[in-house]
Amino acid sequence: MLRIFVISFLVLGLSAWGKYPPKIEEAKVETYREVGKLELKVWILGEKEENRPKPGVVLFFGGGWRFGSPDSLLNHARFLVQKGMVCVLADYRVANRHGTTIADCVADAKAALSWTRNNASRLGIDSEKIAAGGASAGGHLAACLALVDGYGRAKKPDALLLFNPALVLAPFEGQTFGYQKPIREEFAGVEPRVLSPIHHLDGELPPTWIAHGQRDRVVPIATVRAFRDEAKGGGRSCELLEVSNVGHAFHYNNPWFLHVMTGAESFLEKLGWLNESE
Repeated sequence: MLRIFVISFLVLGLSAWGKYPPKIEEAKVETYREVGKLELKVWILGEKEENRPKPGVVLFFGGGWRFGSPDSLLNHARFLVQKGMVCVLADYRVANRHGTTIADCVADAKAALSWTRNNASRLGIDSEKIAAGGASAGGHLAACLALVDGYGRAKKPDALLLFNPALVLAPFEGQTFGYQKPIREEFAGVEPRVLSPIHHLDGELPPTWIAHGQRDRVVPIATVRAFRDEAKGGGRSCELLEVSNVGHAFHYNNPWFLHVMTGAESFLEKLGWLNESE
């Protein structure tokens, strides 16, 4: 029987997850949500161009829903800005700082996406071309925005960019993926199946692109292949870039960073969001 584990990212080294709170000199900082006295921020990169709205993306950091920082995806955002996008790096509550559950993380992510849509014109973003993306736990949040109802009101993203995402949080059709420790309901905030993206593929899925390492021992690639197969089996668009001989969080460093981001760029070009000359 499939057993789901609470991801332990500490073995990967904290350097991959950025510094908190982040200091990003070229970014504009705004508050997208207040929870009690806590102000949750977004860091906005990319300049507005008059009469030329740009595609946008909201990016969510990884860290097992327990820690992490928005600036861990700063290089990814900078790459996409150079290609003609506006990028929003979103903070959200995590267990080690705020004592929150995964359900709380999903609620914050929905608020961040909703805030971005509501402010799209002011930020120079095309409101019909807003993607959600993220790494690991952040990729899980982005997928939840597209597939999981509730936890706030937000129009679904128009595309997904996912880096080694956690997409299977509960047993799925008898398959076994090699998980080791269960995600406890008290950590998830609900029964884990409720927040498991693969279990919600009975609805629409926006065009989706995933990059994943074949030797990932944190989020086994079998889970992502299962998600891809289930999505494509329902006639949905879901691309998977598999990278051999690499594990979790490989995309932060070269040569894999450029390889992965070039793949993301190609995906966005095929959607008509970017021009090849950008």
